[in-house]
Amino acid sequence: MVTKYLTFIFSYFLLFNPLKAINQADFFESRIRPVLAENCYDCHNSINKSKSGLILDYKNGLIEGGDRGSAISLKNPKESLLLKVMGHEIKNLKMPKGGPKLSDSVILDFEKWISNGAYDPREKPPTAEQFANETSWEKIREKRKLWWSFQPIRKVETYSAKKEHPVDQFLNKKIKDAGLVPNKKEETLSILRRLSYALTG
Repeated sequence: MVTKYLTFIFSYFLLFNPLKAINQADFFESRIRPVLAENCYDCHNSINKSKSGLILDYKNGLIEGGDRGSAISLKNPKESLLLKVMGHEIKNLKMPKGGPKLSDSVILDFEKWISNGAYDPREKPPTAEQFANETSWEKIREKRKLWWSFQPIRKVETYSAKKEHPVDQFLNKKIKDAGLVPNKKEETLSILRRLSYALTG
């Protein structure tokens, strides 16, 4: 009896695994949905614009795809059209349109998401109100606040004369590799004179 009970519990977790579903939900909400909302919904939505017939603001639109077929492939995740377009692998079909290629870490997140079955709780197209809320500037701004360029300046370790700064180490190595010798330390007036020539010619 105990064995049958344990077998049932094991089978339940193997088949349904609610913990895995929760993790997938968190991953989708934190890594996938925000990227789609910020970079894709403007041109591929169910409200007012679906370029090439592609709708990305709900599950079926993503799976059914547009004029070029399904945006994702669960059988061959790395061959998914969505990944190729995001990675700028297809000439004249680079997304997001008019913007830079998304970071490699974002593309890897999408590859991982598709490889794990492309969990997507968006069963129905959003209402106009839901869509407006999800694509609002306020929501996008909160995400962009996390960009490294908006992070506060932090105090870093100071370097003594005996300990080179990592940038100096890098430059000195490149100078040495090129067979050159660094300039000797000059007086302030000499440095200003060189700067003047560099700026004014």
